[in-house]
Amino acid sequence: MKNNIKWVVGLFAIITISLSSCQAAGDSVNLLDVPKLSDENQENIKTDLEKLLPEGSEYVTAKNSEPKQSIFTEDINNDGKQEGFVLYRTTKENDPIHILVLKEDNGVWNTRYDIATNYNYLDYFKLEDLDGDGNKEMAVGMGSSDAELKKQLLIYELEDKVANNIVDTEYEWAQIDDFDGDNKTDLFLLNGEVRHRRQNCIIMTMGNYS
Repeated sequence: MKNNIKWVVGLFAIITISLSSCQAAGDSVNLLDVPKLSDENQENIKTDLEKLLPEGSEYVTAKNSEPKQSIFTEDINNDGKQEGFVLYRTTKENDPIHILVLKEDNGVWNTRYDIATNYNYLDYFKLEDLDGDGNKEMAVGMGSSDAELKKQLLIYELEDKVANNIVDTEYEWAQIDDFDGDNKTDLFLLNGEVRHRRQNCIIMTMGNYS
């Protein structure tokens, strides 16, 4: 996938940018008050999480992502089984954001791995097929706090026993979509001087450029 990334860099004028503050970890909630889940799989996983998550954990939602939820379930590799992704942190002082990755097997959720990040603030989270191979990657935007403009975008390829970090880049605002209508997923990043309304705009198109 690393060889299938096209960078297009330009300088654009930004008309309006809205910045707001929030809790240091994005939005955190107690385990008993998890944000509304969107389907039955996510409701089922909630029961198992009480056994899988460390005591004193709290769910975290990404500040600038939709939908606003902490638990995601998708079949990311088309094997007919659901993967689960849980965004959380413990209440220990300075404990970073964690991403618990689960696999469903015959109605039981089992831990595949727990990614302990180096960041305390969750800005962005998205599961998307970025390179067109039919498997979804995980894009996570994080920082030390909401007050800092500069954040770090990490993209992971998810395998059975390991999450491979294939992209690690700085940004100030991120969005994933097909921006140019070519049926390929684009990763749009803003990175520059927000306060001056001008930014370096980077579009990474992850596709098969053979």
